[in-house]
Amino acid sequence: VYGLDGEVVKVIGRKGTAPCRTGFPMAAALDRDGNVIIIDQQRTIGMIWNLDSGQCLQEFSGIGRSPGAMYQPNDLALDRRGNVYVSQGFEGRVQVYKGFAPAAEAP
Repeated sequence: VYGLDGEVVKVIGRKGTAPCRTGFPMAAALDRDGNVIIIDQQRTIGMIWNLDSGQCLQEFSGIGRSPGAMYQPNDLALDRRGNVYVSQGFEGRVQVYKGFAPAAEAP
């Protein structure tokens, strides 16, 4: 997280392949609770990080081609109903994950 002056304010996430680590993060979205939802292409998984504490709250999905699993995720969007849309160009599909906190309001 950077300030308007370009200075680092806070670091979220840790590089690696272990649980709650990011190997190749592709996209992120902020929810109204101050959590950042991230998809990682290398680990083929989604994660939720708390912006204030910098802690990983949970991981979701996992590698696979079946419904609900991810393979080469490359973008995400979060709507105001708490749905996360994850596009997977390699598979030619967009999956919808329900039950998340709604997207943050625009300033």
